[in-house]
Amino acid sequence: MTNKLTEIVTYYKGYGAPSDQSALLACLREAQEACGGMLDAAAQQEIGEILDVKPSYLQAVTKRISDLKLSGAAHTLTVCTGVNCSRRGAEIREYLGLV
Repeated sequence: MTNKLTEIVTYYKGYGAPSDQSALLACLREAQEACGGMLDAAAQQEIGEILDVKPSYLQAVTKRISDLKLSGAAHTLTVCTGVNCSRRGAEIREYLGLV
């Protein structure tokens, strides 16, 4: 993908990633930032090759950490659907087609 991504992953591999989970998470966060806010399939493939792990392992880790994104939008919108919010959030849910 990019030399920057390779540099990041190689750096964290020297600090114990993927067996050291804190190094792996720091690696994935920094890699995500270098990739524009999400880890697409190509980035996962490259990271997996450098760290000698399957991309499916990276996907499993990424899905458990809320600030890591595999694909899609760089931002997430959460709309409250509780009783107290239902009156005020109805227009938003209607606009988004969630009703």
